[in-house]
Amino acid sequence: MTLAKKEQDILIAVTCLALLMGWFLNLGSFPLKLEEPRRALVALEMVLNNEYIVPTVNDVPYYKKPPLFNWALIGSFRLFGDYSEFSIRFVTVCSFIVLVVLVGWVGMRYVSREFGWLLALLTATCVDFLFYATIYAEIDVFYALITVLGFLSLFHFYQQKNFYALFPGVYLFGALGTLTKSLPSLAFLACSLTAWFLYHRDWKRLFSLSHLSGILLYTGIIGMYLIVYEKRHSLEAYLQTLFHDSSERTLVEQGWSGLFSHLFSYPIEVLKGMLPGSLLLIFFVRKRKELATTLRENQFILFSAVIVIANFWLYWISPGARLRYVFMLFPFILAVFLYSYQKFIARDIIRSRVFSIVTSVLIGFGGMACLVLPFVPQVKELPWILTISWILAAGVAVIFRYQRKRPENSLICLVLVVALFRVLFDVTVLPVRSKYSDSKQLKDIAYEVAELTKGDRLCVTEADRMHLLIPFYLTRERQEILACCPELDKGYYYLVDQKAVDEEQFTVHYGFVIKEREYLIVTLKPDTGENPVN
Repeated sequence: MTLAKKEQDILIAVTCLALLMGWFLNLGSFPLKLEEPRRALVALEMVLNNEYIVPTVNDVPYYKKPPLFNWALIGSFRLFGDYSEFSIRFVTVCSFIVLVVLVGWVGMRYVSREFGWLLALLTATCVDFLFYATIYAEIDVFYALITVLGFLSLFHFYQQKNFYALFPGVYLFGALGTLTKSLPSLAFLACSLTAWFLYHRDWKRLFSLSHLSGILLYTGIIGMYLIVYEKRHSLEAYLQTLFHDSSERTLVEQGWSGLFSHLFSYPIEVLKGMLPGSLLLIFFVRKRKELATTLRENQFILFSAVIVIANFWLYWISPGARLRYVFMLFPFILAVFLYSYQKFIARDIIRSRVFSIVTSVLIGFGGMACLVLPFVPQVKELPWILTISWILAAGVAVIFRYQRKRPENSLICLVLVVALFRVLFDVTVLPVRSKYSDSKQLKDIAYEVAELTKGDRLCVTEADRMHLLIPFYLTRERQEILACCPELDKGYYYLVDQKAVDEEQFTVHYGFVIKEREYLIVTLKPDTGENPVN
């Protein structure tokens, strides 16, 4: 093994260790936020109700998402024996680790060992994954793993010409995706299969018995779930909501007003979300003939390009699409960029020099950012912040010097610095969130309400109308579902919107404000009739 190769392997090993530490360090130290309370509350109510088919929120059927992700959360609850923030987020982090390992393995098998490692690390250090998606209980990471498994089943078994494994495999993961986020999986199935087989002029395979076996498997899995669901609850409202939820961000629902700005902004958002890997775009941009030749040199790279082209347009023309909706395409975009980088880095001197300089600048700014930490409000109050700042700044300085000495390792140096910044984020930002965030204040309110209402029934008058962080923590602390009770009764506590009730008919026990809306914990006065809600 050459010295340069040994140095690269050391950098890769250190990056992997930093990532593993970063993914789990302080993962459960701060309260739930964003969409986390909704996912966690649905799973928690399934456990408390002993009902795993019909999801609920405040004991009212919840139609917007099928239950597979909630089942995964319940598995984590069982594993850790609690309903903690860590156990809720553990599913997402483990899903992402599996995704990273999977794309790395495929890269090693079908391109090269170095390509596989770099593709895995570039995927792992995408800023949107590293500083957002793997910090929260994010359903889109779990869904991305399932969808990528479907894509790779299509590619792997096509290489083997094993179509009785290909179609059932693709449709199995399509069914699991449908049980996670409903209809988008059908679009991914249709676009990916059609594009890949038409590219190979093998369209007759789409009308084969092997394809039929996949369709029957998909129909059987989804049909079985719907049959069981219908025995417990009406399907009509459930299916209507799923169809509407899947189409609400499309051009049909959003109209033309935001289309043109979205056509421009969405690719930029995707490139920003994939940093630092998207910096390799400079090696990908080529003349059409040269680019086409590059893409055809390797079957996995060709497949990656086809999958991106076949599926990205769905969200590019949908003005309401979010960046997280295309998480499953990130590894394939990065694969194409990385292959171009490896092919042209040695021969394209100008672009290589530009990339090296940009990397040096970014690493340098990263080192200076470490030195600023002791002066950042709230962060400066953390113990050992000065020590942490200096140690990390020194580490980044060593990487900076090495990168200037070995510019051929600029990419792995940049990835290592990004991984170290996730560790820094864990020991600075996350502790601050655990003490000072809005979510912490709402969690404290929930604990106070749980203590106030201990031993008594507590209800809400409208399900799924307020921030679900408080209902989740109330449900967790009381170990009792915060049921929706539109008809009010004496002897119960009610969590109500202050504007929706006549306060003269209630005794107010507690009040709090969420996003400029005031909520009250009330009981009916003894001489008040039932249901005094406006």
